[in-house]
Amino acid sequence: MISEQFISLLKTRSLDINSERKELLDKLVDIIHSSLKETNQAVVKFICTHNSRRSQAAEFLLDVLARENKLNILALSAGTEYTAFNINMVEALREFGFELIEFGDKKNPLYIYSIGVDDLYYYSKTYDDKLNQVESPIIVTVCGDANENCPVIPGTYERIHVGYKDPKSSDGTAHQEETYKNKVLEIGSEMYYLIDRLKRLVTV
Repeated sequence: MISEQFISLLKTRSLDINSERKELLDKLVDIIHSSLKETNQAVVKFICTHNSRRSQAAEFLLDVLARENKLNILALSAGTEYTAFNINMVEALREFGFELIEFGDKKNPLYIYSIGVDDLYYYSKTYDDKLNQVESPIIVTVCGDANENCPVIPGTYERIHVGYKDPKSSDGTAHQEETYKNKVLEIGSEMYYLIDRLKRLVTV
């Protein structure tokens, strides 16, 4: 269950998304909606170079918001190479009440989040990882390097670039915690915007 306080924060922040950004997000809404209409499901795969921070946060937040709102959207993430789900991003999500439990390999841990009867799994992986072997994914690149260097993935439904600034620059500084929490709110508010728009469309 997502806390009402967190949802309220996302809703408030979503009202401040500028018109240019909304135009881009609306394109993604249309793509997801089209996939939902055609196949009754949409698979959204966020791609970033190291699959560590931005793509992981986008996957997680879209995942939980879609499930909370009973939309048949499968969120995934991947990198052109893998590292680990960055601990600073994990801790930022935990600060908002998400109990991500760590298991396994210390270099690239598996994080499990339980929502209802379902366990959701998160770890750093490449776009050809077995977990990412799904049909007709919507590819969303979230960093410039991935947008330029991610190869054409056969069977892609659609591809779009929705970039976010990397919070990595704050690592080890006095602003680290604040920067990561703000990144969760930034990405989360845009995922909230997507879900809110899609809910209106699928009920028409």
